[in-house]
Amino acid sequence: MTDAQTQQSIAHAQEVYHQRRQALADALARRGVYVPENDGLCIWLPVPSERYALVTLAARGIAVQPGERAGVKNGQFIRLSICQLPDHLVEPVAEAVSQIFR
Repeated sequence: MTDAQTQQSIAHAQEVYHQRRQALADALARRGVYVPENDGLCIWLPVPSERYALVTLAARGIAVQPGERAGVKNGQFIRLSICQLPDHLVEPVAEAVSQIFR
């Protein structure tokens, strides 16, 4: 874990994940959905109804996790993973997520 090549790989991964998260956060913001700041591998997004969000996104082929079940936060949340979100899906995912708030 301490050799230079490993540290470079870790730094590269951090940058890639940060860019993915920021791209989705920016795409959501353009649609009036604002993402709480953090630096993780997922976005915890407060929603009016977890159940509605899960069903609405599943109907569009997007899988998210309910936040309530994770017990990490109080209230209605969904967990959007950015780990494997390809660039070409950022806008379609943001558009689908924005539908939850309409």
